[in-house]
Parts: sequence; structure tokens; C-alpha cells
Amino acid sequence: MYTKKFFSASLYALIFIAVLITEIFAQSPCPNYGDLLNKGWAALPGVHDPEEGNYDEFAATDPEPFILKVNDYPPVKSFPIIPLSGCSGNTFYYFSFDTDADFFPINFNMTWQQDNVVKTYKIDQNGNYTSGCSVIVSPPSGEDVGNAAPDFVMKYNGTMHDVAWNVYLYPWESFVSEPVTYNPQSLTVEMNGIDALNFNEISEFIADINGGGGNYLIIWSVRNLPNGNWAVVKENSAPENYYYIYGNTYIFYDDEYKFNLTMPDNDIELKVEIYDNITTSEYTFATKVVTVNPEAVTFINHIETTENYGSLILNENHSDPISSGDSRNLIFGNYYTIRTNELPFVVDWNSTGKTEKHNRWVFEFPPDANELNHSFLLDANTPLEMRSRFQNTESAIIQTIIDGVEAAGANLEFKDPWFYYKNTNNHWFQSDEFKVYQSPLNLFNNTTDSYGGVFLDQGLPNWAPPFYSVNAPSSIYIHSTGRTHHLHFLGWDYNSNEIGLQFPNSTNTGVVFKSPGAALISKSKGVQLSGDQTAYANNSQRKFVRTDDGWLHN
Repeated sequence: MYTKKFFSASLYALIFIAVLITEIFAQSPCPNYGDLLNKGWAALPGVHDPEEGNYDEFAATDPEPFILKVNDYPPVKSFPIIPLSGCSGNTFYYFSFDTDADFFPINFNMTWQQDNVVKTYKIDQNGNYTSGCSVIVSPPSGEDVGNAAPDFVMKYNGTMHDVAWNVYLYPWESFVSEPVTYNPQSLTVEMNGIDALNFNEISEFIADINGGGGNYLIIWSVRNLPNGNWAVVKENSAPENYYYIYGNTYIFYDDEYKFNLTMPDNDIELKVEIYDNITTSEYTFATKVVTVNPEAVTFINHIETTENYGSLILNENHSDPISSGDSRNLIFGNYYTIRTNELPFVVDWNSTGKTEKHNRWVFEFPPDANELNHSFLLDANTPLEMRSRFQNTESAIIQTIIDGVEAAGANLEFKDPWFYYKNTNNHWFQSDEFKVYQSPLNLFNNTTDSYGGVFLDQGLPNWAPPFYSVNAPSSIYIHSTGRTHHLHFLGWDYNSNEIGLQFPNSTNTGVVFKSPGAALISKSKGVQLSGDQTAYANNSQRKFVRTDDGWLHN
């Protein structure tokens, strides 16, 4: 077995400081091609001084400068190995990648036993591309080549240069395919990544660059669809990873060609722009639309301690009721309306003798929504669980007494924020207006055709809406007289343990029902009303009456 060697942190620091003082000589004296099998990435950015013993390398080499591309890693310029004076041999060029998880410092490795597309090409003095080769490389592990160091070097044309194992036992062709010609025609880029993401999901997008001189300005931008403006989100305006060798800068890449997108709650478009820093004349770009996936939202009828009773209706789609506790996949940016389907109330729910009625919507986080039909826009702030919260109702009665007599047929007004009704299309609505009823108004809840009862304690303790309201009658029509008679309001009659009034001395007041069977009575004095049918038979002139004692009375 073998181990990979690295500089210590202190040695890294010393080398980095030296870069700032003087130009670094790239290699040890009298290097040779064999060094490519036993040396590689073991230096800080700006410093290239490979350390011997750095195994698991794949390298490509040629006597002339060339450009190398592996998979979706950007094309990179080869580095020179330049012998010092007194050495034999000429300068040659190479670029290498690690083939295990300990690659350093380049943030890319060619994984063992997996196919990698390797391409080579050159650019002549006129900026024209010249042909290279393309091969499929499947790097071996040590065990694949008899426990030898799995280092190997490819020539520019894709044929074998050297290997660190017995090539007769483990042929080159077992790991590198037959070369084919590769010759890029221009600088191009494709954006690799998926087309759709869940909200808040993170995914990586890669700019797969082909062609160019091996040194690029890469700019990532994002815009919201459909009409958003482009915003730059990532840019390698200056090289961060490079080797400085004999007066020249050689770039390699970390993750500048990648972008991690955290998906918002709307569709977006990504753009990557590539500028060739070598020729300064070539430019290309690629865009990609990424849609946000539908989000699962769960709808629930919450009745007492149960959440699996009945169904709910989304967007008044009666043909697709949602069983309580089930979800629907909704599209971001769209509007929806949800309501319970257990309307107007449920009598003798689950044989408990209780009448249950929708009271409000309860979400994962406050506030609640005091409404029957809850409309919402699906966005980042939308709760993913919505509960139609039911409460049990109780019976109550509101009636009118005029001149001490219960006046059947006298109209009173009652406002019920939980009054639910439907139209001819079976669409349900909610009214929060005063409705006119004849006295007595029996707010019973014992049958399906009853009023449905009232919720207790609504509005307490500080008369926070919603709550019920009542308006005492101001007149009454009497058939026997054929006239409408004005009523003087005398007050409300009630038990304070059963009823609470917001304005006890007003004809119009909020009312809270505190206990089952609560009764509220409006008391009034009628104008020109009497139990004697002859009371208004004459013209009501002023008269004097003399009594037996001689006194005159007006």
C-alpha cells in the first residue's frame, strides 16, 4: 500500500511568503518524464513545487503547450517543466489530476473505476484551434493493477506514455480507450443541471466549457420569471487559483464554474457567461429555466380531537373532495380557495350528541383566519398544513316583548359571523351582515334544518371580533290596525350568567352567549297600542269631566 504526502502547514506558509518575494523555480533540478508518475499536486496556489511520493496521478504530457479538458472541468493550460542549467533534456508540458479522495489543491478528481472523458487540443499563434484527441479514461485503483501505484501518463494524442504498473499484465487498453480526433471549432458552454426543484431545495449547476484558451472570466446571473431583471450572483473577476512559473500565470479552477442554487418559490432563469481571457475576443453564454415543483399542502377537518373526519373542497371542485388529512400538490404563484365540506354543520357528530360547526382556520403559525372560504396565494409564506377548526354549538333564543306581551311577528335583526349559505351551484358563502328575523328567533341546533346553534364565549374577554350582534326592533306592523307602530326601546332582559352585552343600554349591541339555552329579551313600549279596541274610537279632543265632589278634571 501507499500513502499520500503533503507539506506541513508551516511549510505552506513559508512557500506562500516566498512567492511574494521572488519568482519561484518550478521544479527540482533535472526533472524527467518519470517525475509525472511520482509527483503532482502538493503545493499552495501560486507555488508549484511538487513533492515526491504523491501517488494516484493521471497526467497528460507533450513537448509543446496544450490544453486539457476532463469531463465538465474547464479546459486548462498545461504547465511547463523546465530543467535548470546544466541538465540535459528540454522543457515539456503536463497537467495532472488526482484519482482518489485526497486530491489537492485542485478541487476535482478522476474517480477510480469510473469513465472520464479526456480531451486535448492546442491553439496556434493565430488563435486557431488545432486538432487533439478524445479518450475515455477509467482510472484503476491499486488493486486493479496488482497493488502497484495506479499512476499513469497519457501522451497528447491519447496513447500511452508511461505507467507505474506491469503493462503486460495490466494492459493500457484496459483503462484508456482508443483515441479519436477532437478539434473544437469555437468557445462554447452548456449548462448542466436539473430542470425543476422543490422550494428551498439546493442543487448544483455546472458550466461545461469547451474550447477557449484555458483562462476564463465566468459570470453567473439569475432572474425571476416571467419578467425579472438579471442579477449577478457569482463572478470570478480575478483568478484565485494559479501557479506562477517563470513569469507566467497558469490558472486552475476551484468551483468558479459551478453555482449552487437555493430554489425560491417562483420559476427562475439561470445564465452563465464565459469570456476567454487569453484571446479576449471569444464570448459565449448559456441559459437554463428552472421551475419550482408543486408543493404538497395538507388540509384537515379538526373536530374535537379528531382530524380524519369528512372532507374539504379546493377551488369549489366538487368532483375531487379532499379527505381530511390528505394533501394536494399546488403550484407556486397560483391562488386557491379551501373550505370544509361538512356544511352548514354536523348534527350528532360521531354519535356524541354534539352539533359541530366550522369556526375558523388554524395554521402552523398564527394568526388564525375567521372565515369559511380561505383564499391564499401559494408562496414561501404559505402554511403547508391548514385546519378547518370545528367547535360545538349550543341552543339559544332571542325574542321581543312589547308592552309586557310577547310580540310574535315583530322583526328583530341578528348578525351571525358564522352564517353559512349556498347558491344554486352548491357553492358555499359566509355572511357577516344583519339579517331580519321574526320574534322569537330560536337558535336551536338539534336537527339538520334548525338554525344550527351558536358558539359560546365568542368575543370574550375584550370583544375581539368576530362576535354576534343583535338589533332590537324599532317598529311593528299590526294587521288589526293596518298601521306600522313605532316602538320605544326600554332595555334588555337577560341573565348575566348566560348573556353578555357589549352595549347594554343600546338597541344595537354585540352579544356573547355564555351558556346553553341562553335567552335574550328585547323590551319595548309601543306607540298608540292598547288592549281596548275602543281606545281610539273618537278624535281624541281635550275634555273636562266633573266628578260628584264638584271638581273639574282635564
